Amino acid sequence: MAAYDKKEERLNIINISGGKDSAAVLLLARERIADKEPMRAVFCDTGHEHPLTYEFVDYLSESVFPIEKISADLTHELATRIKNLEEGGSTRKKWMDEGIAEARVEEVLNNLKNYDLSGNAFLDLAVIRGRFPSVKGKFCTQVLKVFAIQDQVLRPALEKYEEVVSWIGERAEESADRAAKPVWEEQEGDLEGSVLYRPILDWKWNDVFEMHAKHGVTPNPLYTMGMSRVGCMPCIMNKKSGLEQIFKRWPSVLDNLQDMEEKVRSTSKKGLATFFATDTTPGDGLATAADVEEWSKTSRGGNQRSMRSTRPPLKCDSVYGLCE
Repeated sequence: MAAYDKKEERLNIINISGGKDSAAVLLLARERIADKEPMRAVFCDTGHEHPLTYEFVDYLSESVFPIEKISADLTHELATRIKNLEEGGSTRKKWMDEGIAEARVEEVLNNLKNYDLSGNAFLDLAVIRGRFPSVKGKFCTQVLKVFAIQDQVLRPALEKYEEVVSWIGERAEESADRAAKPVWEEQEGDLEGSVLYRPILDWKWNDVFEMHAKHGVTPNPLYTMGMSRVGCMPCIMNKKSGLEQIFKRWPSVLDNLQDMEEKVRSTSKKGLATFFATDTTPGDGLATAADVEEWSKTSRGGNQRSMRSTRPPLKCDSVYGLCE
């Protein structure tokens, strides 16, 4: 390789979600490397975030470190889905083998051909797939964040740098799956040369907020509104208590979910798509967003209206004690 083609040594990419953990990682990275090595902060916009999360990302970008915004390009995904539903396509054959009427296959195909990508990547992906993501099929993070970062940031960076380090705000106490992950994880294949780095893997949630306080950064305000997790509004992983807060504080969320359900049903195999998966919602059958909204108001067991549901939301209500 000629001298003028020599790659630079290392680029650090800080993955921003708009939540407390990624904000803490951004602050940690600024402490450790901002003046020593090249650093980029990147926010993958799913199109399904809460407005306050967008405001928080802008706040971090202005007060901590500039943050780039990207979103997944689903043009190819839509074209592939259409191709697979056309004559001879693998999805078409599978559906018809399962007993789906040809008329329904044609209806879904036509709906997809006439679908214009909205710019809301979360909704667009669900329409293309004909289903919403679920706990067992959480394709949203993979497609809208992981693949988007790989395609738009990592692979181009590897053409210029010998090594690319992706800083990720994952913590062991969040789940058994995350607890099993290593602090450093080398990537393979065409991502060879890139490394996933989880610098706060052993931190507790109070360590995260202490990092905010250390740098005078106010956490995402959603944490003072009863949210234990922020980002997608709502996330398919939201707990019942979080859903109660969401539907109470922002009634328009239900209207938005019902509109999304209608759009996704138009391209689903059986026309039965619901935002919330059956294994996380009340009853034995499909529960619509409206069903879940009603369920969120009930006490444990889901049979009696909770006394809490009749009270207006508190001005400050934090599961992390941020109101003290």
